[in-house]
Amino acid sequence: MDKLDIATGVRNQKKEEAQGLAGMLLDAEVRLGELFGGMKKAQGRNQYTKEEGSTGGTKLKTIESLGFDDPKKTAYRFVAGKS
Repeated sequence: MDKLDIATGVRNQKKEEAQGLAGMLLDAEVRLGELFGGMKKAQGRNQYTKEEGSTGGTKLKTIESLGFDDPKKTAYRFVAGKS
């Protein structure tokens, strides 16, 4: 019986940890959507303006440089999710 109580306690603890991590992941994705959505396009070109701290590359290249495999899908998903 004691083992069952311990197992239940551990399960509940892990469930709470997973819920906390899921919440943090959602917060991070919302923030990425805000950042990606705020990137400005340069006039007449498919490039984003070079601002302080930026690489001056395209939005997709910037997202790709962050390690996302499919920058177009990632940008759409995060920006669309913030609205």
